[in-house]
Amino acid sequence: MKLFRIFNVLYGAVALIWLTVSLFHEGFNPSVKINAGIIGGLFLLLGVDDWMDDRKKYAAYYFFLAVVSMIAVMI
Repeated sequence: MKLFRIFNVLYGAVALIWLTVSLFHEGFNPSVKINAGIIGGLFLLLGVDDWMDDRKKYAAYYFFLAVVSMIAVMI
């Protein structure tokens, strides 16, 4: 459980750096689908973490955000 939370923190930090660099650096321009996939993966990991802590309401919210971002990738 603790290792999973450490992984969530590291994934969140890398995702934040990735999205910040892709927003402000002109030479680094990843696809919108890649950015949405990263955000969806982060929401999915946060939902799993809340589900394991029996915070079902927050977990459902994070799962909803993950699904919305994944649908945005498909459109």
